[in-house]
Amino acid sequence: MVTGKPALRPTPEKTQIHQEETSAESFEALFSQALQNRESSSSVSFSKHAAARMQERSINLTMDGMERLNKGVELARNKGLDDTLILMDKNAFVVSAQNKTVITAVDGNELTGNVFTNIDGTVVI
Repeated sequence: MVTGKPALRPTPEKTQIHQEETSAESFEALFSQALQNRESSSSVSFSKHAAARMQERSINLTMDGMERLNKGVELARNKGLDDTLILMDKNAFVVSAQNKTVITAVDGNELTGNVFTNIDGTVVI
């Protein structure tokens, strides 16, 4: 029956667009959070060269040592450093902070007389 009043219909397009925008924002937020969690939780890795030097020089890291090395890398990353010298106990590690990779390692017996070049900064732990 026609009464002369226009029929009001819900517009599914507008509702759908609003939902898509909300989903996109949620995805961006979730993706950003996942990246931050991944970056903060990932541990330092060792290049083949660094692993060989550590074995040659009998440099062994305990779990505490790894945690401290990770902390040093995070400090360097937070300051915007990339190639960083990390001095820890009687050892030195040259690290790519942005890649979280140890490039080389030197023990205390070989530190004297060494010159470290091409580094952005030093972290003492």
